[in-house]
Amino acid sequence: MLKYLRFCICLSLFWAVQLNAFEFTGSKWLGAQTDYYVDLEGISPTGIAWNTAFIDAMEEWTNETIFDFNLITEFKDPCESNGFNGVNFTTDICGQEFGENTLAVAIRTFRFEQLGPPSIREADIYFKDSVVYDIYDGNIVQFGIPTGSIDFQRTALHELGHVIGLDHEQFDSAIMRPEIGNIDRLQEDDIEGVDTLYSGLSNCAIKELRFGAVNESLSSGDCTVDELTLGDSDASFLDIYQFSLTETTELEFSIASNELESVLLLADQELDYIDADTNTANDCNSNIEIELDEGEYFLLVNTFTDQVKPACNTTGSYQLIANYISTNEVSLSGVTSLTGNDTTALFSGGITANGGISYGNIFTANDSLDITATISIDPVHQSKIGYIVIAAVVGQEIYLMNSLGQFVLSSESPGEIINTGSRILGTTENIVIAEDLIPSSLGIEEIVVDFVVGYGTFSNPSEVYFHQSPINLTVVPE
Repeated sequence: MLKYLRFCICLSLFWAVQLNAFEFTGSKWLGAQTDYYVDLEGISPTGIAWNTAFIDAMEEWTNETIFDFNLITEFKDPCESNGFNGVNFTTDICGQEFGENTLAVAIRTFRFEQLGPPSIREADIYFKDSVVYDIYDGNIVQFGIPTGSIDFQRTALHELGHVIGLDHEQFDSAIMRPEIGNIDRLQEDDIEGVDTLYSGLSNCAIKELRFGAVNESLSSGDCTVDELTLGDSDASFLDIYQFSLTETTELEFSIASNELESVLLLADQELDYIDADTNTANDCNSNIEIELDEGEYFLLVNTFTDQVKPACNTTGSYQLIANYISTNEVSLSGVTSLTGNDTTALFSGGITANGGISYGNIFTANDSLDITATISIDPVHQSKIGYIVIAAVVGQEIYLMNSLGQFVLSSESPGEIINTGSRILGTTENIVIAEDLIPSSLGIEEIVVDFVVGYGTFSNPSEVYFHQSPINLTVVPE
């Protein structure tokens, strides 16, 4: 059951001069963006609509930081806790009185998350309608002068900073000071605060997920939950794997370890957590079975901050096994070249034991397997004379397919790019790696093989374009 809480921050009138940097608790919007519903009525004494000034303030945050406000020109009552962000001039805060010197209030609603501090799920702004507002640049007219007024737009800038996740800070030159002053635009400290709050992923190494088995470990020097989420005190280690799906796919992720108390978490590209296995009842292992739609995802291998069972530690080695079942070949990510040149080539591939009804990576030794790949050739290479490279990686050994369709050890021909023969490269190349392959007929009862395909041109024979995420084949005994 999701748990929510609400928190109020207000902007007051008078000055204070203190010297600290930006402040935040780590709570933020997932994905560094949110929709904001704006339809304020009325025009300021200087002739500028309140709506225009508020939207300009939103656009300033969007243009100057990595956070995006998505404008929706529709009124949403900020007093309704409905998941929509709204703004209005009000006499009170949903029945609660404004403070005597309060100009405006932002109320944020949070949801507790699997990792890190709660995320922001709603943030409403209330402007005190008894305040004499206007819209102008430069020095503020001090309150108390009979003809004085408060600049509405800089007030909106401040409150929208709270919406984003910034708290009051005491730095002398920032829009997020708790007291309104002569600053009427975002300052370096404000911008840096937002960019820091939403850059947690850049603090961590992100690995491409390889289907099949991967041996890794969690240890000192790895990224921590605190580094990823910011504003928290969780020093537990984690590894982050990313992967993409081009269609609805059945997946199973499992961690096997004799020493690491493993925690598996699955999240979308905005780090919104979809599933988790935090079971500590039996061994050190964890497992997630799930069906996911097309999209970009993260798989996180984590542990606990404190040791839970004597046999399972908060550091140690683990084996991650990733399996899938899909109805088509899967997209093969990490496209690159031997020299690191950019390319628009796309790769997909898969293994089927039922004539293409479904594709996967786990099969028995008696299955009859078809292994195929598809390359969408970069337009600059189409119609050129080229070649196809097919590699099979078994342990530390690399086998390359020759023009006779045989796999030969690459180490026996060092420096040579063994390929399947010349051809005129088309728009798409459909590649058959193996057909009706029955592992047991070759005396294979159990094996793990990673297949990689690539292509090159004879005009630049030392350059090969390929994918780094392999087509994994894991054969298990029947």
